[in-house]
Amino acid sequence: MVNDIVDYPLDNFLKLITDLLVSMGYGGGRKQTQTNLKIIDNNKIIVEGVINEDILGFRKIYLQARQSRDIISKIEVEDFMKKLNDCNAENGGFYHNFRL
Repeated sequence: MVNDIVDYPLDNFLKLITDLLVSMGYGGGRKQTQTNLKIIDNNKIIVEGVINEDILGFRKIYLQARQSRDIISKIEVEDFMKKLNDCNAENGGFYHNFRL
């Protein structure tokens, strides 16, 4: 399955991440789940955004999901932590699929 996810088109990857979060009870539903797409060089696709932890939106989660054939570097994890702090989210989720 990981091999398939790495090759998903951008729209399908976004839908997969959104569906996963909503099915786990995050985001307050599909309409409330706010995600922003960012495409970065080096064949990386990143879905990032701030979503609601619950349906009422009392708490926020900063999410970053990466579709990449590369190993995540320490700098990328530090960047995630900085963005988590900058957006004042209480929690964060960092998802990455990688195939050897």
